[in-house]
Amino acid sequence: MWTAIAALAAVVTAVMAIRSLNAQKRIAKDSARPVVVPTIEADVRSGKIEFVLKNYGLTPALDLDVSFDDLVSHGEPTLDDLGAMLRSALSHRIPVFAPGQEWRAVIAFRTVDEDEVPIPDTFTVTLGYVGPERDVRFGEDEVPFTLSVKHLKGMVRTVHSDHDVEQRIKQVRNATDNQRGVLDRRLSGIAETLEIALTPERHEAKLKAAEEQRRRTDDLMRRLQPPKDEQEPDVETK
Repeated sequence: MWTAIAALAAVVTAVMAIRSLNAQKRIAKDSARPVVVPTIEADVRSGKIEFVLKNYGLTPALDLDVSFDDLVSHGEPTLDDLGAMLRSALSHRIPVFAPGQEWRAVIAFRTVDEDEVPIPDTFTVTLGYVGPERDVRFGEDEVPFTLSVKHLKGMVRTVHSDHDVEQRIKQVRNATDNQRGVLDRRLSGIAETLEIALTPERHEAKLKAAEEQRRRTDDLMRRLQPPKDEQEPDVETK
């Protein structure tokens, strides 16, 4: 009886060990798999909204396919239709998407022209790829990613409005400084005029000093000239 119990315990232990080993293998495999995730990011300084694709896993994603729902434009890929440009750029399979690698594309700007086809506020992205072992294709049987740009558009507009205000304040400050310089020069001229008008004695003293300086200069010039008898006689021209 004890032999049977010991044999049963050995079997149970072996089964548990096998299950534990298989679980560890699955965990190791899952932790080493590629993990590609699409996101939306806003660059508040430039006013751009970007679609970002990144591999957060430890191994490369192979044969990566990216597809979008019908809300993203199917039109001609131009600068006026960034959604169509996004769809066109990712219409071909990416053979290798390395760990940590990013792929970015601008999908919206802060301002929208009349002819521009805006990106939808919400759209879905479906991914499909395999790992190095190529035994499982990830993404296609999973729930698609739903991305929203509506809140980011508002954030970019708000931050850029503040930035525009700062730039406008700088422009006003520069214009004010220029006007202050002109005003200072005018006030200086007015002050000089008032000084002449209100303090004639001081102005007269300045004139006398200037006249005295001119007289001294003339006197010095006369001293530097040679006497008339030492000057060369004029040559009479016949």
